[in-house]
Amino acid sequence: MQISLLIAVTMILVLASASAETSSLRGGSHRALEECVDALPAFSVYKGEKCDWITKDERNMAKKCNKTSSLGVVYDLCPFTCAKVGLGPCATSRATSQDTCGKCSGCLKPSGDCNNDDYEQTSCEQIDLIWCGTPSDFPSDGPSASPSMGPSSKPSVSPSSQPTSTPSESPSNKSSDSPSSSNGDIIDSLRKTIADLEASSLATIESLEESIESLEESIVQKDSIIADLSLQIETIGVPNDPTSQCNAEDGELAFDKCQCSELTVIRTAACLKVPIDCVNGFERGTGLTCEQACLGDCCAGGTGACSRFTGHVHRDGSCNGIGACRDAIIDEVKGSCTGRGACQEGKFGLVTESCNNEVICYGSEISLIERSCNSFYDKDCRNIIATSIVDNNTRY
Repeated sequence: MQISLLIAVTMILVLASASAETSSLRGGSHRALEECVDALPAFSVYKGEKCDWITKDERNMAKKCNKTSSLGVVYDLCPFTCAKVGLGPCATSRATSQDTCGKCSGCLKPSGDCNNDDYEQTSCEQIDLIWCGTPSDFPSDGPSASPSMGPSSKPSVSPSSQPTSTPSESPSNKSSDSPSSSNGDIIDSLRKTIADLEASSLATIESLEESIESLEESIVQKDSIIADLSLQIETIGVPNDPTSQCNAEDGELAFDKCQCSELTVIRTAACLKVPIDCVNGFERGTGLTCEQACLGDCCAGGTGACSRFTGHVHRDGSCNGIGACRDAIIDEVKGSCTGRGACQEGKFGLVTESCNNEVICYGSEISLIERSCNSFYDKDCRNIIATSIVDNNTRY
């Protein structure tokens, strides 16, 4: 939200500034053409340069006045200054070389001074100066320079068009015609717009922050409700016995097992999730064989399944098959060890979604097996000692 407002404000400033500068420059050039005054000092006429740039090198004034920018020819934008070198709408009528050259050679400046640089006739005329040729081209007593073109001559302009106004001018009229007054109004308007946008954006941000805080609180409350409902769903059918000796701090598996062991009816929705705890082929604390305790949900499918098995087997079809998990020690079997002789005589930590085939994972010692050893041809899963096999990648 903040980025979008910043971009909008920046675009408004850029567009307004460009519009103001273009309008002022155009107004300046029109006034220059009509009243023989240069464009305002605040605006550039050629590559960032102002009109005063022309007079910094008097020898190249004519060259500079003849240059062109996107706003037009420089002598139209700076007519007062360029008139000094006989260029632009404010320049006096040109005299011919026979009237003005006198004893000058090379190019003649409109001021009447000789320009003795190494000019050729063509280059001299290209910068709109008078070509006087060489001294031998004219008699020694040739005509003198026209008084109107003398060093002290200035372009004839009306007093009202001079940069400094006469005392008779009304200050109110001057201020009303000044572009700076218009620029000031534009700047004030932009500042007000920016202030309004900042105030609006701050109010919007504060409102959004309050909404976010409210949503976060709602999410926390809903998470708490969901957690309570999940607990209620999991404990459906499990009576809340205040005399229970079970402790949740013992871990989820131990707590669930403890609760189920205290129930008179074992097969409840909650207890079906608790694995059978077998010791040497019998369920701990009941005297039932692991096969009997599973009630067909595990350690089934043939003779010897879970015989002399020690560990936890989930009621999800694990250790199903003739001799599956026989003489094995497995901390926890989940969705695994199905098939004739699967996991037989093995020593494992956690086995999940693995060792589902005949005589697979036989006689191995592996701490962790996940999503692996489900093909009869996985010979690397038989009679090996390894740290883990995850996604069929073995670490020793």
